[in-house]
Amino acid sequence: MQHNLGFIIKQLRNDIFSHDIINLVSDFIKNRPLSNISIFTGGCDAIDTKMVPVLHISHASHFPAHIVALDLDSLIFSATFVQKQGLTYYAQSIPWANKIYDYSYLKQLFSPKVVNNILSANTDIANMYTKFFNYEPRIYEKLTYGGLYETI
Repeated sequence: MQHNLGFIIKQLRNDIFSHDIINLVSDFIKNRPLSNISIFTGGCDAIDTKMVPVLHISHASHFPAHIVALDLDSLIFSATFVQKQGLTYYAQSIPWANKIYDYSYLKQLFSPKVVNNILSANTDIANMYTKFFNYEPRIYEKLTYGGLYETI
């Protein structure tokens, strides 16, 4: 069965997290060869993309797929996509820890109508999203094919 899947990240760097994302997407492509799977980013500094399609982020809004947003900026951008079939957010931090946001804006952004799942990098982050936005705590210290496949 074919399911489109798009991973959105603001910047794909030459760091451990970006390499983990590339490996994750590569695993999805190997295990689901009939699906259209891609990474959308504003810039790619990664040296080895393992033949994973990396497209500019501007093309993501026209991609009918389940979207996995890997940072807050990507979540804000993808929340308005008309053709998205679902939206999962991987929370590595709490957005209001670095910048002041209006609570009503965050409540609207993290509404179940917009975001289907929130996956948290640790227990503290999961507890905050559970407390403020009533999401089931799902903790993924590292995104893996098996864990993400079961969630989406």
